[in-house]
Amino acid sequence: MTTEEKLKYLEFIQGIITRMNTCSFQIKGTALVIVSAILAIYGQDPGKTELIWVCVLPVIVLWVLDAYYLTQERSFRKLYNEAAGIITPPKGLSELKPFEINPDRYGSCCFCYILRTFFFYDNFALLWNYSYCTMPNI
Repeated sequence: MTTEEKLKYLEFIQGIITRMNTCSFQIKGTALVIVSAILAIYGQDPGKTELIWVCVLPVIVLWVLDAYYLTQERSFRKLYNEAAGIITPPKGLSELKPFEINPDRYGSCCFCYILRTFFFYDNFALLWNYSYCTMPNI
């Protein structure tokens, strides 16, 4: 790969990292706006304490989405460092091919594993609860 091609490749990866960072920042701003709006509505009628609990769902969803973008950004930073020659490839993997974009070279993130496990057990619990509640009384 020539020097010009390598610079273009690094610019391409840097553009992806910038987009991930921008998305993460916008998610944090969105969470702030949603929570502020709900708390402003709560301020008009302090008797509705359930509005405070309504804040929890968007915060958790946006928190998970932000964590996903941050893990992707870290993976692309490792890819950038490997493409720039700052770090060596992970054990057992070959050198990067020209213009290869594969952040999964660094293994699946622990966060993604935790999410998959959480959603598996959460869905299993819902199904078990549904089947238990719909069973005929004997």
